[in-house]
Amino acid sequence: MAKYLGTITTDIRGKLGGIVYSAHKGQTTMRSKRIPVHANNGNTPVSITMFSSAAQYWLQAPASQTYPCVFFAAYFYFLKGLNPDLLSTFTSQVFTACFINGQTLGVLPDFSAFDSQPAPPLATSAELSWDGSVLSATAFIGDVAYAGTWILSAIVTRVGPVAAPPTSGYATLGGAVDTTGLDVTAAWLAAFGQPPTVGQKVFLKIDSLWDEILMTEGSSFINTAISG
Repeated sequence: MAKYLGTITTDIRGKLGGIVYSAHKGQTTMRSKRIPVHANNGNTPVSITMFSSAAQYWLQAPASQTYPCVFFAAYFYFLKGLNPDLLSTFTSQVFTACFINGQTLGVLPDFSAFDSQPAPPLATSAELSWDGSVLSATAFIGDVAYAGTWILSAIVTRVGPVAAPPTSGYATLGGAVDTTGLDVTAAWLAAFGQPPTVGQKVFLKIDSLWDEILMTEGSSFINTAISG
């Protein structure tokens, strides 16, 4: 065990453990040591590509898309009761969110389709079914399959047999328009590296999107198990 007998606020400079000490104008400050994230690690390259693509598309998008986007952003903004002083910033956020959702669905948002349509309902339940080769997903409102546009994400704490090393994580598995039995097998294997098992617990997030515009209205969070 070590003891430091000096005055910390005046004598320490540099890193000590996980804390970085520095001095400026006679005052010593402390902060946690930051570990930078490399641009090529994890999902960072995918995120950078998506945001870059959204910015490029916005700059080249025709007025038939940009003008309705501004109108929809204003409608959605005031519908949510947000601060009107931030509306100009919110417009670009709406476009980026819709574009990224479109990348998951494999389509581009169409803001010209907006005609003050009602907000989409939220899913009340979902089912993941594994038959040994295909993992399919269906969202529901009550007992009826979801008739709209939705994106499914999953959080798992273990993949594969109990004897296998635990694997956990979060992944977007895919999206659908008026689809039952959405095949999410490839996305699951790419994200978690092992096939699912019947009875495996999984926490699902279902984003309900405005049709064609692809803006997320809200999300449902469902704790369930994979069926066979």
